[in-house]
Amino acid sequence: MSRGLIFIGLLIPASTSLTFAVTHTLRPGDGIQEAIESAMPGDTIILENGVFHGTLQITKPITIKAKNGGEATVTNRFSGTLNWIPDKSSNQNWYAEGIDWPVNWLLVNGIHAFDYRTKENFDKRECGPYWSKGWQRGKQSYTAPPLYFTHDADTNRVWLHMDDDRNPNHLTIDFNSSDLDGQTLVQKDLGTGWNQQDIVVVSQNPPVYPVIMWYGGTREHPDFARLMNIPKICGNVINIQSDDVHLEGLRIHLAPTVGVEVNNSKNVSIQDCYFSGYQYAINTGYQCERLSVTHCEFDGGRLLTYGNHTDFNLIMWNHSTYVNPIKFNGVGLKFHHNYVYEGFDLFHPRGRHKDFSHVPNLRSDVAYNIWTGGIDNAVEFDGVEALMNLRFHHNLVINQHDAL
Repeated sequence: MSRGLIFIGLLIPASTSLTFAVTHTLRPGDGIQEAIESAMPGDTIILENGVFHGTLQITKPITIKAKNGGEATVTNRFSGTLNWIPDKSSNQNWYAEGIDWPVNWLLVNGIHAFDYRTKENFDKRECGPYWSKGWQRGKQSYTAPPLYFTHDADTNRVWLHMDDDRNPNHLTIDFNSSDLDGQTLVQKDLGTGWNQQDIVVVSQNPPVYPVIMWYGGTREHPDFARLMNIPKICGNVINIQSDDVHLEGLRIHLAPTVGVEVNNSKNVSIQDCYFSGYQYAINTGYQCERLSVTHCEFDGGRLLTYGNHTDFNLIMWNHSTYVNPIKFNGVGLKFHHNYVYEGFDLFHPRGRHKDFSHVPNLRSDVAYNIWTGGIDNAVEFDGVEALMNLRFHHNLVINQHDAL
């Protein structure tokens, strides 16, 4: 008896379109941003082993993952060649030429260098006025940093002071590339007793962005106002502007400001990622909901406390030394099984800000993490004008100045 073939027909309305998720595999040198733009919702982008230079804008629900966990790096690090030239007039000072963009983040063998911001400050080893948490009125002398640098816009040079006779050409010197686009919103303490909070932008042009601090009264009618110049420190390695995005197994290195900016997205998951060299590893918008961060490692880089730089409180607002791994401004965070170290305040949960009362009151859960090596707080709430709904439990907090 012969066997026949049986066909089963499926009737699909003409108005229905079918889409199937596709996997795209990229090698170093391939354009990740181009792949993102051509991908369809639900697609997966696989990164082969190696380093991918540039910044990413994700505007659709996709997955980006390393083919082998921890072997694919996405970075804002300057990828060109450098020749550090010794300064004949000053011992242990070096410079690199041809840098025509703001450099505000520099690591020497993984250690933060203090940014004096101008060549004059570099030479005199002083900052100010109003560049530190003390809001000092005049110049403040910071003579203790063993490693420091500045970008001189007049000569397009980056100046670097070493703490010994090492040649920086023989070391790993990381600093940010020219890609500084993006926008970073932070909740800044403004007002009497540090209890009036406002949302400010620290990444708009021009390079120095003024923020008005007021003490008493309102911004429109302050009793006493003070103008603070925030430098342009924007620059996100990965900027997520879509719901349902998944990142997995990536090394995210050298963010001038933010490693992953989640904006106001919902249902974003970050898994098995390693963050290094950033001001904020993860920063979210105030309407962000249900962010999941699991099995990640956060290493801001060794801070200037080595070398007995004891006045760290005074310089923390200098943008090259204020390291905050997680700044979560939304609701419904799941933060489990992570290792967080090297930072000033390791975790800033901010909750539902008063300006976004429509955001649902979802509980956040922070558990089974290790927090260590923070100079100040492991967790700093500062929720003066926000509703905080967070459970913090089963965490190991060690080697901290303040736990909470």
